[in-house]
Amino acid sequence: MMGKITRNTTYLTCAYIGQKIIALFYFIIIARAIGAADLGKYAFAMSFAALFGVFADMGLSQTLIRETAKNKEHGQNYFSAVFSSKLFLSLITYAILIVTVNLLGYSQLVRTMVYLSGIVMVLDSFILSFWAVFRSQQNLKYEAINIVIYQVIVLATGFCILWLKLGLVYLIVPFIFASAWSAVFSAVLVGKKVGLKFIPKLERAVIKSLMRISIAFALISIFSRVYTYLDSILLSYLAGDSALGYYSAAYKLPAALVFIPSALAAAIFPAFSESFSAAKERLKKIFDESMSSLAILAVPIGIGIAGISGEIILKFYGAEYLPGVEALKILGIAMIFVFLNYPIGALLNACDKQKLNVSLYGATMCVNAALNFLLIPKFSYVGASIAFLISHCLLFLVNLFFARQIINYSCARLFKTLFKTVLSGLIMLAGILTLKMRINILVVTAISAPIYLIVLYLIRGFGKEQIKFIKEMFSRRANVVEQD
Repeated sequence: MMGKITRNTTYLTCAYIGQKIIALFYFIIIARAIGAADLGKYAFAMSFAALFGVFADMGLSQTLIRETAKNKEHGQNYFSAVFSSKLFLSLITYAILIVTVNLLGYSQLVRTMVYLSGIVMVLDSFILSFWAVFRSQQNLKYEAINIVIYQVIVLATGFCILWLKLGLVYLIVPFIFASAWSAVFSAVLVGKKVGLKFIPKLERAVIKSLMRISIAFALISIFSRVYTYLDSILLSYLAGDSALGYYSAAYKLPAALVFIPSALAAAIFPAFSESFSAAKERLKKIFDESMSSLAILAVPIGIGIAGISGEIILKFYGAEYLPGVEALKILGIAMIFVFLNYPIGALLNACDKQKLNVSLYGATMCVNAALNFLLIPKFSYVGASIAFLISHCLLFLVNLFFARQIINYSCARLFKTLFKTVLSGLIMLAGILTLKMRINILVVTAISAPIYLIVLYLIRGFGKEQIKFIKEMFSRRANVVEQD
């Protein structure tokens, strides 16, 4: 059984990593082709619809996974109830999306792009529930295959639209085609492989029961979605399309690396859960090792991105996007805290502190929103980057405080590791700044990692135990990595 779960999880994890790489490549092509102002319009339309998408699902897909896994004999009743609810929620959400974007006074072009993105939102809401059926059965292979095909459709269709020079609004069409494929593919599999029927069934007791359970999942999704997309929407509204274009270009690059802490969190979650009730000392050891290991990875990535941000922007996006360099520097440093928050979040969820975790993310969302309202009018996209950095730094500190209530982890060891990694990272940065003026940036990048590791090794910042720990955790991985 464990072998099957691990194998299927590996399928999905690899598919998501591949998807992120292809999606980043496609985004860079789009950015170079349409320019910063149009990229801002494109990013706004996608972000705006994605923000509303959470209300079309309301946590029902996660509830379907949980309840069907526990009571397979009631799978048809649960599926029919969720399918019926989605029909209603999707229509209401799409109507609210249209009204809202019109009230905000955006141009006809942007409104049309939002309308098309809303179609993607509706389709994706149903797709999420269709794949939830397979997740409840721990069968992830088909979803992994679909992820790859979806991205290939987007890539191929998008290239055709760019080649034909059809215009900005048509760049939403690849996602409609890809989501339509996913909806048909997943729906057919639900009927053929699982045997469920698409019969809308409004059984009040079942829907009420599912809705009661889905509230917690919905809150998590709302906080997460608002936290992810609010800065983009506020930037568009308060600072304009070009500002959002620069910010989106800068944000996309470090965000593509989030699969690293996500995969590690997926690996350590079952170990946290197992150790919480049976072996508190082992729980402490796993947490200490995971934080130290992730710090060793996160710090050089963050500092390295900040150090060569100008070269990264120029190489990937071109000279038009050079104003986004300052934003990328700040976001690179912020990624250190983003990485380190993953294992703490996994600890809280594994140790029956889900509600606390939701509350912390909700509070962070509010702080982030307030900072964006305060900083964007004064500093534009740089202000949004600063808000992102401060929010994740505060979340990290608060997370550490509450993690201490669960286990007596070694503060001294954690901050000692952070000190050594930052020191090694700064020496690496000095090397980067010195060498990049003299030799090719690709060579500098290749040299910087050995510089960091040698310095860190010399000051005893890491040893064989970190390498052994990472290998052990990933060999034990057995839970599903969620899609971003």
